[in-house]
Amino acid sequence: MYKIDLNNFNNVALVCDSSLQIIDANDSALMTFGYSFDKLTQMCIWELLKSKNEFLVREFFSDKEYGTGYEQEFFSSDERTFVGAVTIHKIIDENNKGEFLVFIREVTDGREQLKRFEEVNYLLRSILSINQAIIKKFELGKIFEIACFSFVNISGLKFAVFLRIDCESMTSSFVAGYGEYQFCCMFEKEESFDELCCLLPKYSEAVSLNQISVENNLSRIGNSNEFVRELVQNDVKSIAYLPVFVDEKIFGVLILGSDRVDYFDYEVILIIEEACNNLSFAVKDYLLDVKLVESEIKRKIFFERSPAGFAILDENGKVLDINNKFLELMDLDKDNVIDRQLQSILPKNIGVDFDEIIQSLPEKGFEKFEISLERKGKKVWIYGYLEFIEGFNYCLVVIFDQTEQKELQIALEIERRKSAEADKVKTYILQNISHELRTPLSSILGFSNIIKSISDEPEIVENSQLIYDSGKRLYRTLESLVYTSQLVSGFVTVQPNFVDLNMLVEDFNNEFAPVAEEKKLDYGVEINLSNSYFCTDLQLLRHILLFYWTML
Repeated sequence: MYKIDLNNFNNVALVCDSSLQIIDANDSALMTFGYSFDKLTQMCIWELLKSKNEFLVREFFSDKEYGTGYEQEFFSSDERTFVGAVTIHKIIDENNKGEFLVFIREVTDGREQLKRFEEVNYLLRSILSINQAIIKKFELGKIFEIACFSFVNISGLKFAVFLRIDCESMTSSFVAGYGEYQFCCMFEKEESFDELCCLLPKYSEAVSLNQISVENNLSRIGNSNEFVRELVQNDVKSIAYLPVFVDEKIFGVLILGSDRVDYFDYEVILIIEEACNNLSFAVKDYLLDVKLVESEIKRKIFFERSPAGFAILDENGKVLDINNKFLELMDLDKDNVIDRQLQSILPKNIGVDFDEIIQSLPEKGFEKFEISLERKGKKVWIYGYLEFIEGFNYCLVVIFDQTEQKELQIALEIERRKSAEADKVKTYILQNISHELRTPLSSILGFSNIIKSISDEPEIVENSQLIYDSGKRLYRTLESLVYTSQLVSGFVTVQPNFVDLNMLVEDFNNEFAPVAEEKKLDYGVEINLSNSYFCTDLQLLRHILLFYWTML
């Protein structure tokens, strides 16, 4: 509803609803009218008047200019009559129900009211001075210096100090101040948030609740610390805290001190609240400007020094900005590309319709492309992509020189094809050699069997068997070489099946044992497997084993 504690004001402060029934009151109102809080909040505002004139009161709360002062006679519970200056302010709460904030001050001297009006005018002049500093776009420190100077030199406050707050460490540091020297010295020490909360009354409310907080009578604080006592001894009667927030984070606090009790009433708080808002906007604008400048510097460094080519287009494909690398890769002149369509500045017949891509880019968001160009008699390959930057409605084109990688790929492909052709030739030759050798080998094997069968001489039979075994090994070796070559070249596919290792080893043992004995090799086979089955291509495995055996 309203964020200011009514007890911050020494004068009578009441809140009325739209029916003019009192719904809240401060301690000063209870003491002045002599009613309890429950009794007072059951009454209507006109019941406090001596005349009890409801019609007159409703006229004041109707179409009159709010903030205007009126004088009325009031009647307290102890039958005391007094004249009070009434000021009415309208409040609009979150539920959009009209409520009224009413201030009543006993009028003892007309000159006091005139002095108060002058003080308000001085405060308004202070706000004008702060606004002029903000408009001139001074550095933040200079803006806060002018703010502190204006509050003291124009408005007549005892001192004004701005403390910067570090959100991470929650420590404060002195930025600017104006007033008597000893006050600035009191705030120049760097203090933590907890320490300042202990030293300054209601300081924690301003920072933690993000609201203006005031203490209108420092001398009434019981058990005050040395810091507060020193303020009172130097004639500081009331103090106010104006928190400056940026994006929901505390930036700092402006602290104001006055030599008058109850100086910071509702009218003054409204004025200094405007100053607080102006300072918050100034900080936000300054930080935004700094961020934009930093971003622009980083953008220029990245944009100009990047090994990639960049171009920024509007949503229709018109070039807004372009870096030197893009111009170099595309062999373009910057003076002839800005504010022109991307498609029109690129060479013709590149095979990519950029106009069509840009039209569909808001929906797709991202599109890759690859083009080749003739540049200075040399073919150049360019790889790139277009990206739609949502929220800004422009397109980013990024390109890279892929010539070196592309040439390497072409060279590798040529070598791969040469290797494949060589494998084919090798396989073809082996197949032909195998075919040419198989016929005489078959004859040798056949004749060795015939000699062995018709001869009765043991030596001839033994030599015939030796000829047959050697020819058989040679025959198998040729088959293994041809098969392995076909496998490497991709002409043969693997056909796995379950094989009994015991049987495979026994077959090879019977075949290779005589050879090992002939070459006087130590040869032996031991198998001790509980499960001798495994999955393999038996024919391929035989060929491989034969190939390595022939290498012995």
